[in-house]
Amino acid sequence: MKAKINKMIAASFALMLSACEDFVDVGLPPTQVTAEQVFNEPQLVEAALVQNYIALRDQVLLTGRQNGTGVTLGLYSDELVNWGSPAGNPQTFYTNTLSPQSNAIKAIWNDAYKVIYSCNRIIEGLAHASRIPEVDKNKLMAEALFIRGLVHFYIHQLFHEIPYVTSSDYKVNKTIQKVGKDEIYENIVTDLQEALIKIGDENSTSNVRPNKYVIKAFLARVFLYQNKWMEAFSQSTEVIESGRYSLAQNIEDVFLKNSSGTIWQFTPQSESVNTYEAQSMIFNTVPPPNFSISPALLASFEIGDLRKVKWLKGVGNDTNMQYHSYKYKEFLPSGISKEQSIVFRLEEMFYIGIEAGIYMGEVNQAMTWWNTLRNRYGLGEYQNIPSNWENLLLEERRHEFFCEFGHRFMDLKRTGKLSSIMLINKPQWKDVYKNFPIPEAELLLNPNLLPQNEGY
Repeated sequence: MKAKINKMIAASFALMLSACEDFVDVGLPPTQVTAEQVFNEPQLVEAALVQNYIALRDQVLLTGRQNGTGVTLGLYSDELVNWGSPAGNPQTFYTNTLSPQSNAIKAIWNDAYKVIYSCNRIIEGLAHASRIPEVDKNKLMAEALFIRGLVHFYIHQLFHEIPYVTSSDYKVNKTIQKVGKDEIYENIVTDLQEALIKIGDENSTSNVRPNKYVIKAFLARVFLYQNKWMEAFSQSTEVIESGRYSLAQNIEDVFLKNSSGTIWQFTPQSESVNTYEAQSMIFNTVPPPNFSISPALLASFEIGDLRKVKWLKGVGNDTNMQYHSYKYKEFLPSGISKEQSIVFRLEEMFYIGIEAGIYMGEVNQAMTWWNTLRNRYGLGEYQNIPSNWENLLLEERRHEFFCEFGHRFMDLKRTGKLSSIMLINKPQWKDVYKNFPIPEAELLLNPNLLPQNEGY
């Protein structure tokens, strides 16, 4: 009976998400289960919370499908080449011809804010739940705060100034204003620090739900993006030295389900299914049906870099060879899932620690970590900090995180190098393309979101 109720609540929240056409136009539908009923049963809140993970995995921002940031920002930057229809959404990302009227842009915005709305409902409901044990309440609220911060982080990377929505009150949200980068990051850090307090020392061995190290890993990234080197170094070091994770010795094991370096990954739809990333990226014929690795990315690897050998695969012949990402290798169901989409992994903590460490003077530790990674990939060690270490590190991040959730685009944007690098391979590039246009429909609904981003 309880399982049946959980499914009913999950379906109820899924309906709530799908029913919200625009994030400013949200109220609790009269057909929904009452808040009192939902927010006094931990299993029911859990079912509601799980819908957000499903949304991120299947549709919103972090999905490995073609509308996720791995593909869209890979096309938008310099990682992927589009071979699909010249009239399709992927082509508008590839040619940097997005418009405020784009349905793809509207879907990104609205789907993201639907998840945020759901998190706000959970946070508000739990605050008044009287019959849920405190430890359960805190864990559920910590996860909702984490997801809220995570989604705001990604839409800020895409749209720049955005509303930071912390209420489910549609009367408030329909006139909400955008806020700038500093306030967005301040709000994200506030949400994450509160999540850390609430989640406490929860030591579940599962890596499919956020724990304190997942939150610290995300905090390390946020501090890096703020150029807060000491904080970024501290958080990344805590994750590295926790003893919970270790670098997979064989880099072909990095993206396996039970990889020792996985900090957080999504659970697949069913036990036999693998990842959307493999379905999106892998092809067996040329020309490719959808996307291939760009010549610029292919040519940028150092000689002997095992990531080029193990994480890329060529299809074709000597006169026509195209490459696809081969991080995830399981295209078909496999009886038991072998791969799950990894959102945070230990390698990122090393790269954050290296960058932040060099800037703050922790040079010995930073270079030890850097050479650990270079040895792992078959590359020579650095005896001293290279004079152009910033560019070299940026390139190594490029080779580490290609086609993973837009790391390349966001790295170039945060370091101020986006336009100068894009112009090398994309002569149509303009500096205003660093931000997506705000959907026109949202500006019409809420003029407080004006002005439109420059160039649109």
